[in-house]
Amino acid sequence: LSSTSGTLEYRAEEGKTYTVTGYYKLKANDATSNKKSVRLSTGGTSSELGKATYSVSANGQSVSNGGTITGTSVNVSTSGPSGHTMVISCNGSSQTVSCGSSATISGLTAGNSYTITFTEKNANDESKTIGSIHFTVQGEQTQSE
Repeated sequence: LSSTSGTLEYRAEEGKTYTVTGYYKLKANDATSNKKSVRLSTGGTSSELGKATYSVSANGQSVSNGGTITGTSVNVSTSGPSGHTMVISCNGSSQTVSCGSSATISGLTAGNSYTITFTEKNANDESKTIGSIHFTVQGEQTQSE
């Protein structure tokens, strides 16, 4: 720009990140004094976090936070923007699935409590924890060692 301010118009693609760099002079000579760079993100479906959802079920029934289930496994279903993944963590173990996929967590033990935490990741490897659910596996009264 030849003046002290101005507007640059650029047609940005959705879901992209751009770095805009400008050079400025402190005096009216030809030497470049400094530069200023700014990273801009257009948002869009491929970079926005917090859009993914999840549900947990056991034996075909929805599992509610603080609930009790029977059985030794739960099914987790996810949905979200294309290109995003979901990290599903349960008591120290984790697995990553594409949003829109399902996963099974098995090997749950009667009488124990579990917490599943859901972390959404976008294509830029940014992440956001979007929620968790805590439940207990119904204990068996007739267990013997």
